[in-house]
Amino acid sequence: MTLEPIIKAKLEKFRKDYLLKDLSEDKLFERFVNYHILSQQQPGIFSTEYELLDKICVGGGNDLGLDGVAISLNGKYVKSCEDIDDVLPGNRKGEFEITFIQSKNKSKFDLGEYLKFTHGVECFLESNISMPISDAIDEIHKIYNYIMSNDIIIKWATNPSIRLCYVVAGTWEEPPHIVEATKSIKERLQKKRCFGDIDFDYIDNKALVNIINSNESCYKVVMDFVDSMPLPEVDQVDNSSVVLCNAREIVNLLSTAEGMLRKNLFEDNVRDYQGETTINTEIRATLSKNSEHFVLLNNGITIVCDEVQEGNRKVSITNPQIVNGCQTCNILFRCSKEGINLDGAYAIVKIIGTSNDEIVNNIVKGTNRQNIVYDEAFETTKEFHKLLEKFFAVMQVKEFDKVFYERRSKQYENDPRVRPYQKISFRILIQSFVSLFLYRVEEGHRHESKLLQDYGNAIFAEHQSFYPYYVAAFIYIQTEYLFRSGTISKKNYSYKLHIMLLIKEMQMGKSPDINNKKEIEKYCKELLKKLEQKSEFIRYAKDASVKFDEVACKWIDYKGMTYRYAMKDSSEFTKFMLKILAKTDEQKYSIEEPALVGKVMNINTDRHGDYFGFIRRHPGNIFFHENENPNINLDYENKEVVYEIAKKNGKEVAINIRLLS
Repeated sequence: MTLEPIIKAKLEKFRKDYLLKDLSEDKLFERFVNYHILSQQQPGIFSTEYELLDKICVGGGNDLGLDGVAISLNGKYVKSCEDIDDVLPGNRKGEFEITFIQSKNKSKFDLGEYLKFTHGVECFLESNISMPISDAIDEIHKIYNYIMSNDIIIKWATNPSIRLCYVVAGTWEEPPHIVEATKSIKERLQKKRCFGDIDFDYIDNKALVNIINSNESCYKVVMDFVDSMPLPEVDQVDNSSVVLCNAREIVNLLSTAEGMLRKNLFEDNVRDYQGETTINTEIRATLSKNSEHFVLLNNGITIVCDEVQEGNRKVSITNPQIVNGCQTCNILFRCSKEGINLDGAYAIVKIIGTSNDEIVNNIVKGTNRQNIVYDEAFETTKEFHKLLEKFFAVMQVKEFDKVFYERRSKQYENDPRVRPYQKISFRILIQSFVSLFLYRVEEGHRHESKLLQDYGNAIFAEHQSFYPYYVAAFIYIQTEYLFRSGTISKKNYSYKLHIMLLIKEMQMGKSPDINNKKEIEKYCKELLKKLEQKSEFIRYAKDASVKFDEVACKWIDYKGMTYRYAMKDSSEFTKFMLKILAKTDEQKYSIEEPALVGKVMNINTDRHGDYFGFIRRHPGNIFFHENENPNINLDYENKEVVYEIAKKNGKEVAINIRLLS
């Protein structure tokens, strides 16, 4: 190989960290490149989302000359059509981007190989692919076709953008034949009139090293400004000011060395780019026709960073996050790419230097309160998750490495003591918990926003024990490790959550109500005691895999061969599996709706003297009345309660309200 020494060293570390000892060097390089290029858009995602990277790495036989294909929605990668439905319910709109990657560990950019790659991209972008394709290509192409269906087209915020990344372990010298071929390909894609931005990136050794360093290091930028005003001193804020700068400085802040948008700057912004809305169209028109009016009409941008320093009409910013002004930034960047002159446009930028999470969260909430934002964006900022993170940090099972809750993206990126397979993200945590302790394993693979919407009023409650959340994470990480290391066969990998549930159930049986803190902690501690030896955990995992095969065979015998592919998403299969586990005591595993929890906000009396009030609930508080809750009294006010929901006169009401024990 012609790899730079630094890339080769990083490559071997990548092999070790991600348990890829059996991959050839070429395949390892492909995966490594996919990892780093795609991490630019969603930093830290692949350190916990192994399965997502598996789906994106499509290189192999019948791969159309593609090594990686990734589809993102509002800056986040999706791995199924269900993810799209979960993120875009109702009238929500989204912005799609499709990234294609080809990696060559050769010293020169070859026209023939490049044309094979671009031809594969053009084939992929057809509704029907005439060439033979692998299962991996077919799976992600189905997602592409879904995006192009009428049901999803109406939810486009703007036309999907396309990005082609051609990576060669040599030096890019702008060979004219490749540059000319690119122009022809771009013209053909533009004629389809269904795509937005179409970008081509030629990435050589030097560019790849820059991308790797950018992913692994802090980002520091220096901006020129016209004038500035310091803000009053605030405790735990190192420095803060408001600066007036030219729009070109904002574009420089937003741009990578390759001229791409640094989408990771918007990680803490709870509102994604909304596309060509009326307001955004007006901003664009102002920049095009009356750029000098921009500063008068625009509310400005808010940046939170680790460190900010001023001097000589320059401001140095370390690790910036744009927490307000996502729309403005995206339009400025797009206008710059389109060649619109921004010389006369100026922007007001508020820059706040602090490392205090609580202050950052409050700034995010405060600066976005006027926008339509989604509450799931704030979930991990809640006190429960902060305490849960600390709980994970002090827990350890006897023969295993510690498990870390990566509440914030890239939180442990620079900690050499924490390997990727020791971390669990919020998405994996909620998926595992819903599967193992709410017995909704058929829903466990759904997007976190959907799970939070459906179960957010039942989980992550202040009174609940941290133990079941830790157990769910522990079982996930150890099971994933066994699959990755080849200790257990990957043939049941797509049913990983089912295997995890079987490990738990075969050792301890059905778990108690998660709201019964005493009983659930006793259950979890006994289970962890059983799982504390690695050799025993391996045996339990293998037994669970065998049991799953047994259950699957019985299911197919019972339902017929047509149901062999309908197990993963089937609640009926979940119940069938649990009944087999229960043997004679089928009622033992009756699956009930999870109990909802909330705080009684207020209690009043109606004209008949009966009590009524509301329980705090997301997204809307729920009404209750004494008629359905004869035990209710004034003592319930401001107390945490458990309740159920019923319909009365077509409206939801809380019933069976009881104080938490």
